[in-house]
Amino acid sequence: MTILIVSLISITVLAQSSLKVNFFVAKNHTVTTQTVRAILGDPNDPDTADFPYELLHLDGDKTLFLTHFNANFRRIDTFEDVDEVLITERIPYSGNFGKLRITYQNGSNTFVLWSFDLRQLCDRDNVCDKYENTITCPQDCLIANPDLLCLPRFDNACDPDCVGGIDPDCKPSPAPDYSLIIVVSSIIVVLYFIITLLLYNRRRTKRR
Repeated sequence: MTILIVSLISITVLAQSSLKVNFFVAKNHTVTTQTVRAILGDPNDPDTADFPYELLHLDGDKTLFLTHFNANFRRIDTFEDVDEVLITERIPYSGNFGKLRITYQNGSNTFVLWSFDLRQLCDRDNVCDKYENTITCPQDCLIANPDLLCLPRFDNACDPDCVGGIDPDCKPSPAPDYSLIIVVSSIIVVLYFIITLLLYNRRRTKRR
């Protein structure tokens, strides 16, 4: 039953998710990964402008997705030159298969700058880490475990990444019950006064 619930949730989430790819591009055209993670929400439309950089999702020889992007190494606020820029792309996510690739076009030459094997989104080692979360790797990242992704829906598990009570499965902590403390405190106070009164009367009796 649990496996069935997890499978149904995974299928539903998969249909509503995209892949967020963050990477740095340097002036010398080297590319380094910041993060690749599945997120909720629709992907961006592919850019068909004549930019020299391309981000592709490849499955063997088949291109599943392609978008163009540019890297501007001058800040638009201060007009200062920078050595690298952070690029963020949101592309369709359809599963942990194939590879992401970034290429650079220089005239008639195409250079492969970066490649990312999407199998890294789930290594099935029973540890939720690296690029994994509940969407890409429900085997390692249970909904009730933190994975930097909030899934606010009825799934019989409180997602610790959801704050402010937006996950309907997260029941608010019950307010502390002070009634017992008040009763016990009242009894202690009454006993204190009774004992004090008895000792006072006893001393008066001895004096007589």
